[in-house]
Amino acid sequence: MPTEPLSACPFCDYDLHGLPPRHRCPECGFEYDEHTRVWRARRQWTDYLAPVLVSWIVAQVATGILVDALVGGDAYPLVLKGLAFVAFGLAAWSAVMRLIRTKRATSFVALTDQGVVYRTAKQGDGRIGWNKIASDPGVDVRHMPELAPHLRIWVAEVFGGPLEVSDFNAWFKARLVIHRERIASSKPTSNPAPAEPPPSPPG
Repeated sequence: MPTEPLSACPFCDYDLHGLPPRHRCPECGFEYDEHTRVWRARRQWTDYLAPVLVSWIVAQVATGILVDALVGGDAYPLVLKGLAFVAFGLAAWSAVMRLIRTKRATSFVALTDQGVVYRTAKQGDGRIGWNKIASDPGVDVRHMPELAPHLRIWVAEVFGGPLEVSDFNAWFKARLVIHRERIASSKPTSNPAPAEPPPSPPG
């Protein structure tokens, strides 16, 4: 399911709470509004193996150094060692996860006012503007030539299954209709009155 409302920037994970519904991310400039919807890739349990391992090593080393410095030798209480291990482990976990979110944001697909914005491991960062989409809103996104090649990658990296693809399809059609209605309303609705012919010269 898409993120609704948007609580964090999909590009840099900046906290967007308290900002206006139509705004730019202060960190990276990502534009969003109250209708923006974001589908994020779900993290797998294997994504947490490296942070767990790093946190465990840091906690072990830091605990040994700190307790030996305070107490000396091996004669220190297990409670002290346990508390120090937990504290260092949590601090290391927080730092590693923050670094991962900053350096390698999760793959996502977003419907924004500018078009379809995405980030995937295979494609990198990209955007398909609404003005580049010529297909009729009634056509399924899986059959749109502008989206079909991208959709195969999004299905593999972002969407969790057919239900999320159908959900994206429905939101995409609704957003495309809104965009085209906005374009139509900005055009003049009637032709200007024809200019009156110049008066005939006196006979």
